[in-house]
Amino acid sequence: MKTLLLLTISFFTFGLHAQLLTTSGNQWNIKHTSFNGWQDTYGVKIGEEEEINGVTYKKVLENTGFPEENWIETNAFLREDGDKVYCKAGDQPEYVLYDFGLEVGDIFSTIFCDMEVIAKGNITLVDGSSRKTLKLKASGVDIVETTWIEGLGSAEYGIISYPNICATDYAEELLCFYEADEINFPSISANCLILKIKEVEERAVKLYPNPASASLTIVNESGVFSSYKLMDVTARIVHQADLVNGANVIITASYAPGFYNLVLTNNKGESVSKRIILQ
Repeated sequence: MKTLLLLTISFFTFGLHAQLLTTSGNQWNIKHTSFNGWQDTYGVKIGEEEEINGVTYKKVLENTGFPEENWIETNAFLREDGDKVYCKAGDQPEYVLYDFGLEVGDIFSTIFCDMEVIAKGNITLVDGSSRKTLKLKASGVDIVETTWIEGLGSAEYGIISYPNICATDYAEELLCFYEADEINFPSISANCLILKIKEVEERAVKLYPNPASASLTIVNESGVFSSYKLMDVTARIVHQADLVNGANVIITASYAPGFYNLVLTNNKGESVSKRIILQ
């Protein structure tokens, strides 16, 4: 009995370790939208350990030169302790970035807003592992939500920058998450790299209404984009089709209310993502 108990505990501990957000090599590809409307991709990766004032952190690396490998150290550091992920930037005090020990009804405070946990659940990643999820809604901010995934962070936004959704319309968006150099979220069919697209191309498409209920219309005025995918917050494709010149109608009445990403792709394989709200 003692041997069996020891093996069970060892297996459970290994499982938790495998889900650490701060495992060296973990990588997030994130879409960034600038104020002039251009979009591109940058990467965030967990580096090696570094001790600061007697506390061990992991370095946070960034790559802004995709597709080339050009990882540089930032002034941000992360560490985990139990259910909590801590972030330290420069010489500032550390703060709690994620707390996966929260329960429904608990309030989590960020620099820009307070967020209430409104649901708990689980999600299965590409490798078959099951991860805990927490869905949070910002207090006092219109329709601002995010889903945390254990060992990954925000399912929709940048790993460190997700609180910015409370303060700006130019939130960063998570494209893909890699573990051990393999895509583990959302799926191998996702667009993991978005190249720069000029603002004039974005303006060539009109979307209405947004928020939508029964249907969503895409007006592809000049035929710049050739296809689209409608993806939910877990990046599951709920609908996809080719685009025709002119009006394209998506019937959305059967889809669950919430946030969706509409990914438009042109003939060059370049993509742009637009946030959609279904009511």
